[in-house]
Amino acid sequence: MTFREYTKEDFLSSPEPFEMVYRQRDNGFAFTQAIEQMACIAQSVGVRNFKTLFREYCKAMGLREKENAVKNTTNFSGQPIELDCGNWIADDDGIRVETEMGEMMACIHPILPTKRLVNIDNNTEKLKIEYKKGNFWRSLVESKRTLASASQILDLAERGVAVNSENARLLVRYLHDAENLNYERIEEVSSIGRLGWVKDYGFSLYVEHLEFDGECPARTFLTV
Repeated sequence: MTFREYTKEDFLSSPEPFEMVYRQRDNGFAFTQAIEQMACIAQSVGVRNFKTLFREYCKAMGLREKENAVKNTTNFSGQPIELDCGNWIADDDGIRVETEMGEMMACIHPILPTKRLVNIDNNTEKLKIEYKKGNFWRSLVESKRTLASASQILDLAERGVAVNSENARLLVRYLHDAENLNYERIEEVSSIGRLGWVKDYGFSLYVEHLEFDGECPARTFLTV
């Protein structure tokens, strides 16, 4: 299945991209493929919430029985990437989920993982987390250990993330789900946690294809 090139204006002002995908609704596999292909096209022209828009289009067209094929996705204003988010509702009003005790809030502002950093020295992984406070997106890089612990994730409060002892466990669950539901979609890069010469790469921090994942350079010892 091949789609023509679409512009940002096409996605925001015309039903055509959505109609093209909708035509595949009777073939489950082709329908899912079409959704993913068009989402990639939309992403390439700066539309980072195609699946949310398409889900609303399907509802308007009465596509009830096939709605499960259109996965629940993040829908943050200016989001760097659109991620499947499972049972979570993730929009500008925050991150929440329905539980037996009613709706529970994991975070009151947009937040999502956008990059996986694998350290070439010890093969440990960290995640780049991007989050929106007010009108601005910020980012941080944190270890998987911290992000997997309801007690340790409280450290993110110092960076401005709205996490406390009440919502920490839910935020851990959300970030875990967001990464694992989008493992192939989240970019994976090689990283290093030290300054100095790195064999086969060059001098860290000034080499391509290698990102720094350590402490602030001013507080990092130079190792050669």
